[in-house]
Amino acid sequence: MKKKIDSSLCTPQDLDFLTRVLAGEKYSAIAAFHNISESKLKARMLELYKILEVKDRVEFLMIYNNTSFVLEDNTAV
Repeated sequence: MKKKIDSSLCTPQDLDFLTRVLAGEKYSAIAAFHNISESKLKARMLELYKILEVKDRVEFLMIYNNTSFVLEDNTAV
């Protein structure tokens, strides 16, 4: 299943965060890969969970298991 996310709300890096969490990677490993602090990653993940209308990592994993994410450009020209 594919989930489209408005590109005005998320970045390609955000999609990588979500994909890595779904793959079971720990926040510490994801943060190290992106060369950011774990606290910065956790704060962004909380924002992403709100965008996806889930309360936390556990609910995210339950709802979005076997999902891939794509950015959708909703800008009208």
